[in-house]
Amino acid sequence: MHFVVEPADAVIELDGKRVDRDIQLAAGEYPVTVKQAGYKPWTRSVTVRGGESQTVNVSLERGIAHVSIDSDPRGLGVEVDGKASGYKTPASFDLPAGEHKLAVKGPTGEVWTEDLVATVDGKHAFTAMLRKPEQPVAANDKNDKKPKKPNDKDKKPPKPPEVVAEVKPPEKPPEVKPPEKPPEVVKPPEKPPAQPPAKPAGPLRTTGVAANAVTKLSGEIPKLKSAGGESNADAFVKMCIDETGKVTSVKVVRPTGAIAAELERAFATWRYKPYLNKDNQAQPVCFPLQRRLVFKAGD
Repeated sequence: MHFVVEPADAVIELDGKRVDRDIQLAAGEYPVTVKQAGYKPWTRSVTVRGGESQTVNVSLERGIAHVSIDSDPRGLGVEVDGKASGYKTPASFDLPAGEHKLAVKGPTGEVWTEDLVATVDGKHAFTAMLRKPEQPVAANDKNDKKPKKPNDKDKKPPKPPEVVAEVKPPEKPPEVKPPEKPPEVVKPPEKPPAQPPAKPAGPLRTTGVAANAVTKLSGEIPKLKSAGGESNADAFVKMCIDETGKVTSVKVVRPTGAIAAELERAFATWRYKPYLNKDNQAQPVCFPLQRRLVFKAGD
């Protein structure tokens, strides 16, 4: 039997074992699977007839992943693999399975990026947290702060000179006794020096911290089933949260495939206590996460 497959580097399995493209088989019926990363697997039952030379042609279908991207603020353009996609946040679209680079540029020039490993039939959701531009001062407010020029109507007429009647001094001035105690001179309180107005704090940048620097409030690892029986494995994840402790992005580095997509959906629902920096301010952060996975035998 001869197999012709596309793509050419796809793997052929017969009864669960990898075989070459040319193989001698006895008459009978055999389960055949052809698979390759980024493509939907092809599975068929092939019947071999004695004494006949057979050719099996297989063309794998490219796998598709569903991607959704939101941002704060919204209405920002989305780039895929360095090119404008034509979508603006919030956006939902499909991508061929495989490696891609996503990017969203904010109104201040800040750029959010994500390296995506899209899985076949996987669903990947992201939220880009970007800085907002400062609110400009309105023109009316500026004009109100300018000192007004004096108007001729506002000017008051000068007062006429006062007429002082001529008074003759008395022959002998009356005797004035000095006060027993001089009056106390009360000094006005000194004004404190003017303090410059405090500058408004700018938006905080996302920074990286250790996993033990944040505190999880809620969230559980989903129950995973495996056809190969019970086993254990480690999951390596990159998590990011905003100032409120809400998860903004999740990337499962290992494992990959459908299990990674399921873990990303679960980790996206987790909730953390807001991270406080050295100034006791809530700040968005990213941190690595490692969890032990336990696979249970599937039904």
